Amino acid sequence: DGVSSPINKKLILALAYTPHPIIALTLDNTYNLERKESESVQYGVVYAPANNCWIIDVKFKETELDKRYSVNFLVNYNSNNFTSLTGF
Repeated sequence: DGVSSPINKKLILALAYTPHPIIALTLDNTYNLERKESESVQYGVVYAPANNCWIIDVKFKETELDKRYSVNFLVNYNSNNFTSLTGF
């Protein structure tokens, strides 16, 4: 029943900035408009060398409950797409 379910009022902001062709900076923020506070924020740095063989992606995410770091190393096996070494 869509009438009885509450409406979540959130503002989602996603920004990406590339200061150099091999580096990208990202910011993702979810802001709750009713509570007037940020629910989660994620900062990221992507390093992709010009040879297009691999990418390293480092992120930090902070939510109301916890803080997390992630490091992903992606490899291009000459199929024009990147695959994680862990298979995820």
